[in-house]
Order: sequence, then C-alpha cells, then structure tokens
Amino acid sequence: MSFLEEYRAASAGAATPEEAARHQLGLLQKWVVEDPEGMFADLRAHQPIFKTPGPVVVTRYRDVIEVVDLEETFSVAPYGVAMMRNNGGPNFILGMDNGPEFEHDLSILHLAVKREDLERIRGIVATRTKELIDAAMPAGRLDITDGFSRLIPTLLCGDYFGVPGPDPVTLMNWVRVMFTDIFLNFAQDPHVSERGMAAGVQFRAHVDALIAGIKKDRENGAAETDDVIGRLITMQRAPKASFTDSRLRDNLIGCVTGVLENTNTAIVNILDWLLDHPDVMAGAVEAARKNDTATLRKYVLETLRFHTPAPLMVRLSVREHTLAKGTDRATTIPAHSVVFAANGSAMMDETELDNPKEFRLDRPPHHYLHWGWGIHQCLGKYISEVQVTEIVKGLLALPNLRRAPGDAGKLTYAGPFPKSFVLEFGATQTATA
Repeated sequence: MSFLEEYRAASAGAATPEEAARHQLGLLQKWVVEDPEGMFADLRAHQPIFKTPGPVVVTRYRDVIEVVDLEETFSVAPYGVAMMRNNGGPNFILGMDNGPEFEHDLSILHLAVKREDLERIRGIVATRTKELIDAAMPAGRLDITDGFSRLIPTLLCGDYFGVPGPDPVTLMNWVRVMFTDIFLNFAQDPHVSERGMAAGVQFRAHVDALIAGIKKDRENGAAETDDVIGRLITMQRAPKASFTDSRLRDNLIGCVTGVLENTNTAIVNILDWLLDHPDVMAGAVEAARKNDTATLRKYVLETLRFHTPAPLMVRLSVREHTLAKGTDRATTIPAHSVVFAANGSAMMDETELDNPKEFRLDRPPHHYLHWGWGIHQCLGKYISEVQVTEIVKGLLALPNLRRAPGDAGKLTYAGPFPKSFVLEFGATQTATA
C-alpha cells in the first residue's frame, strides 16, 4: 500500500481517535525511516501540505523554502529544547532563533571554523581514508559503515576540532545517542532523552577536561594549537568577542554532534545508489581516478538528491500562517504546530526541478538542500561536502569496486543508522577445482 492508503487504514481500524492518532504518528515515523522517498512522492502528488495529529508535513520545494525562510514565523525551538536537554541547560546555534545570542555565537564560530581550512580538512580526510583502505587491501574487502565512513569523521573531530574522545568508539557512542534525541526523537520518547542526557553529562566532562588541560599546558609554555578548540581558547583574550569556558564547551559539542552521523549516512547512500546505476558510476569513477574533485563533488550532490541523509527540517509555528497562499494547496498552519519541512522531498519536486528523476550534473546550487537552507543552514556544510567527496573519491578509485556477494553486499540499517555494507575490490576471486 502507498503511505496515504496505509495511513487512512490505520485511522479506520482504530477504536478511538487517540488510538488512531498514535497509529498514524507511528506510521509516519516508520515511513520517514524506511521509505521517505515513497512517502514524499505520494504526498507531493496528493496532499503536498499534509496535516497529521502531530506534525504538518510540507513536501513541495516552494513551500519548504517558505517555511525555513520565514524564521520569525517558524521557529527552530524543537531543536533548541533537545539541545538544551543534552547540553544540561545552554543552547546551540542550531536551536536558537535569530537574535543577538545567535549572531554572537555564529560569528565566533565562523572565526574558528574557517572556509580557508577546507584544503587542510581535505588533506586530513584523504590521509585517514588512505590509512583505512590500505589496511583493508590484503583482504580486498571493507565494511564501509562504522569502521570507515563513521570512523573517519570521528578522527577528524580530533585532528581538526581538537576534540578526540577518550577513544573513537566512545565518542561515536556519545554522539549517536545525542543525535538520536536531538534529530530523530519525533515521539519524544523519555528513554531516548534520558540516554541523550546521560551521554551529554559524560561528553561535557570530557571537553571540560580538554579545555583545562590545554590551558594548563599553555601556562607551562606549550605552543598554541591551530585547531578549533585552540583557536577558541586564544580568542578568550578578547572577552566580549569570545566564549567563556562553558560556552566554548557547549558549542564544540554542538559542532561535533553534527559532524559524524550525516557524513556516515551520506557516504553509504552514495555508494549504494551508484552501484545500482553503473552508467552513472562510470563517470564518477573516472572523476575519482583523475582526482577531478570539482566534478566528483557534482556527482556527490546529485547522487544524494535521490537519498539524502537528513530528509526533514523541523520547525514550530509561533503564529498562525497561511502556507502557499494564492495556490490551490493553500493551507492554514495553526500556531504552535510542529512542521516537518521535507527538504528530501523538495529536491525531487517536479514543479520546481526539470526532470527530477533524471541524474544531471548541471542543476543549480539552490536545488540542493542536503545541509538545510537559510540562516540555519548547517555551519559545517562545506566541511561535510569536502569530507564526503574525499572519502567517496578514495573508494571509487579502487579497482573493480563492487558489492560483496550475498547479504553482506546489501546496505542494511539499524533504525535510521547504517549497520553494514561490505564492498570488495581488486581481482574477482574464482573458485578453484
């Protein structure tokens, strides 16, 4: 059944309106995780602004942009509530509406996380990618999920941000449970929130110790480090244009929490899609082997359009608003409504994009909404593009890259997160007599 057919059936079979609402919300969450493309296509065709007992799901490009551009009407408060819960009180720019605190924190972060660092980041990622691929060379086989596409951005957090975990696995675990609560806890499950808060306590203590250790080392004559944590500490010489230690910690945790999971999902989604489309993959492989990063970046962005890692942006209406006013889909959004602005759907909207089901490298930049839109577009957008492109380049440059035989070569998920995806490379093994 289509999403809407299943949704209506859930309502018809319920004993009470409350039971129907629970079933419908559960169904919405299930489709967001398991088949967002199918759900979005159904909604764009039949109910592009879809009211549920919980969120309003917005699926057309123009309407999604309207929601995220009208920052005074559609607040990022849902992220802020979860960020503050995991941060033990303070917020992060992702969860702040436009205002003095948002502008202050964002401007400081832009001074520490610099666009001119991108080639340095590319070099770090290329080195880490090569190390892991070299280690897999003797086997000619590599699971590109946790030990590769998730591990490389974790190592970058130490190399560039200056925030290694006690060990990579611990850092990955902290980030995953916090990420789940902040971005994926649609039903506000208290158990999910409790795990996020517990991880936040440990993460904060770890970063507090890093900050204190760096300051003590400097007092003892150590040189200033040119990583993000080191820059932010140096900037404290100008108190009005810097963070206190606790705000420095909170912002670093916010940055790191956004780096790992979407990078991991993006990489596995790209390889999965390309392997299913060998005609497109041939061009991407050629770009990778020629080290043509600019062309490969276009392949990355266009491939992700078919399966973006973060297909929803969440907002809260602070006042009543008529969305898509003047069109036949005009819909009044009541105040205090949670809104899912579906960027994953917007990038496939046939009323905005020419032939959205066709793979093309000449689409304009504003048709790519992988990292959000407007003032809350991801701070790490350019870092993410560099990371994903460089890691994909390392894989595509391998000879005879292919899926492993059987189930191992199928991309599997544990909930919303990639679980296993084994690729092989090099000569194809043949059975011996």
